[in-house]
Amino acid sequence: MDSKIIDRLLAGVAYERTCEGSQDDSREERTRNFNLILDEDIQFAARMQESVESNGFHGTALNYQERRIYHWHEELDRRIGVDRVPEYLRVPRVLDNWVTDGWL
Repeated sequence: MDSKIIDRLLAGVAYERTCEGSQDDSREERTRNFNLILDEDIQFAARMQESVESNGFHGTALNYQERRIYHWHEELDRRIGVDRVPEYLRVPRVLDNWVTDGWL
């Protein structure tokens, strides 16, 4: 994919670059856009964390994309060697009941 299209999709940078703008200008624009997106993503983080720590929270189901990420972390522990990963850093193996042979 053309890097200009990726810039536009991910950072909102104008598709067409002009001779008037320098690379420093586009970097500043990407940084501003990144900070705006990051602020939007984390504005509710403190309240969400309070909810997770409350007595009413008993866990949540992982969606497909989150399971893929979690599975990657489990697999990384396996490849390193679970016995070589300090216990406090190990990812608990919770997906074993959801993975069957031949599903890939």
